[in-house]
Amino acid sequence: MYKDVANKAEIAKRLREFGKRNFKNYAELAKKMDWSPQALNGYLSGHSIPGGNILFKLKELGCDINWLLSEGEDKRYVSYRKLDDIGVVPAKFEYNMSNSVPITDNETNLENEWLDKELISFDPATHVFLKIDEDNGKSMIPLLQPGDLVLLDVLAEPVDGDMVAVRWDDGCGLVKILNVDDDAPEKVLLMSFNHMEKPIMKRKVDISMYKIVMIRKSSRTN
Repeated sequence: MYKDVANKAEIAKRLREFGKRNFKNYAELAKKMDWSPQALNGYLSGHSIPGGNILFKLKELGCDINWLLSEGEDKRYVSYRKLDDIGVVPAKFEYNMSNSVPITDNETNLENEWLDKELISFDPATHVFLKIDEDNGKSMIPLLQPGDLVLLDVLAEPVDGDMVAVRWDDGCGLVKILNVDDDAPEKVLLMSFNHMEKPIMKRKVDISMYKIVMIRKSSRTN
């Protein structure tokens, strides 16, 4: 889901490299992740691409998720533990927040001390924009249109009702609305804003799923 997303074989190669550099063996890595070696082997062999929960655990163990998922041999490995020493500070922007639609310029004036403030800060190491096109966004028409951008959080755990980007094969993936049934937690129902699209049911273990945390609408001219 990154701008230049690596294929399964490249991700598996880097995951194996991370395991060799930081643990005695892959069994120890699996234990640290509260997994069996057999469960981890699917990702080490390239059969599956790590999803949100796995990426979160890997980050906690010191893996640079951007390095793990990005394409290209020139990407340099940098441990998350070392990033603190480098002093990487994500940009932060503070915006005025109104509880109603503004009527006058005064209501949106940057100096208006009565407005609440909302701080927006997304770490580029764990967030990536997905560009909407006619294929991946067809489920969300007309809410989303080709050219729009959605910001994905690769670590956040999606919950019921979230808009998510989902992928389960070698296709482009789809943007859907997540529906979770507490009686069947191992499965998810992927809904569409476009009522012409039928719901899709998938097992969690068969998909990669990323929470959408922001939508940026494209500028269009008629």
